[in-house]
Amino acid sequence: MRLLGAFLRLLVAGALGAPPAPVRAGGREGEGGSRGSPAPPVPLPSGGGGHRGSPSRRWGGGAAAGPPVPPPPAPPFPSLQAPEARGTASTEPPVLSFREIWNRSFCRPLEQLVDVITEFPNEVEYIFRPSCVSLQRCGGCCGDEGLRCVPVETSTVTMQLLKIKPNGEAPYVEMTFTEHKQCECRPRQDLMRLGRRRSKTRGKRRQDKKRRKDCELCGTPRR
Repeated sequence: MRLLGAFLRLLVAGALGAPPAPVRAGGREGEGGSRGSPAPPVPLPSGGGGHRGSPSRRWGGGAAAGPPVPPPPAPPFPSLQAPEARGTASTEPPVLSFREIWNRSFCRPLEQLVDVITEFPNEVEYIFRPSCVSLQRCGGCCGDEGLRCVPVETSTVTMQLLKIKPNGEAPYVEMTFTEHKQCECRPRQDLMRLGRRRSKTRGKRRQDKKRRKDCELCGTPRR
C-alpha cells in the first residue's frame, strides 16, 4: 500500500509539473536517512556593493555594528608667552626678609681663613703649608658705628702644619691658634682713647691760662 501511494504521488506531480517530493522510508531507516543528509548551505550576508564572498566585507560589516571609536585628543596649544619671560618667572629667587639678613650679618663667630704668618710674626723666615688655616673669629656688623664686634670668650686649638726651613727640611710641627667662641658689640677703643686725649689737652690748657693770669698779677719787683 505504501509503494502504491508513493507511485500515485509521483504521477500526480509529473502531471502538474511540480518537483517530486522525497520519499521517506518508514521506521528507523527514514530517520537514519534524514540524519545522514547534508545540511543546506547558509547564505552569506551581502555587504553593499562589494563581492559576496569577500572576508573583508564580512569583517567590516561586523565592526561597523559596534560603537564608534572617539578620535584622539588634540594637543594643547603652546603658550603665547615668550620663552625668556617664562624662564625668568620660574627661576626668580625668593626675597630674603630683613630679620634673616640682620641675623646673618650681626656680630657673631664666623669661619675665617687666617694667615699663619699673621698669627706668628716671628716665624717669617719659614714657609708653612698650608699657609692659612680656618678659624672661628668674631665678625659682622653692630647697630652703631661707635661699636665694634669683639670676642668675650676664647679657646685654643692645636693644628699640625708642615714647616719648611731654609735648608730644605720640612718637619711636621704643632701650632696653637686662638678661636673666638662668643662675641659682643662694645665701644671702640680708639674713640675712648681719643676722648681721653681731648680731656687731657683741655686740662693742660686751663693750667696754662691760670699760670698766665698769676704771672700777670705779679708785678715787677721794685728796686
